[in-house]
Amino acid sequence: MKPYQLIKNASKVTDQLTRELHNSTNKKRDAERINTLIRALNGFDSMLVSNYYTNAIESLIYALIYEYLMMDKAYKNDIPLHSITKRIENALFYTESKKFECISILKQHELKNKIANETVFDKNYCNFDEMLSKLVDNFKQSVKWNTKK
Repeated sequence: MKPYQLIKNASKVTDQLTRELHNSTNKKRDAERINTLIRALNGFDSMLVSNYYTNAIESLIYALIYEYLMMDKAYKNDIPLHSITKRIENALFYTESKKFECISILKQHELKNKIANETVFDKNYCNFDEMLSKLVDNFKQSVKWNTKK
């Protein structure tokens, strides 16, 4: 569910209903219904914008920063802020390519093990695309939404 897209679509419907109101046979009833929908949409939008936030994205970004600082040995060298920012931007905005990079690494690992075990031709390979999709879906469903205090 994409709540902001739902709000946008429902707002378009209320706008259309408002334009069609002048053709209504019961303008008072229809105006009350439209106003109820508008209030519900505004309340939902307000709740999403001002009442709820998630720590998950912030935590993941800090985890990426930490990982990149450690990879670049920032405790010994200069802090490569520009490259860290670029890597995080790539991680956030190019998710599909990151998924394929993960699949590629997993396939290489699987192939290496199959060569070592001499089972390359057994046609019993993992579907990493499906496995990663399920893993990410389970993770997204387990993210806890916290109310601001």
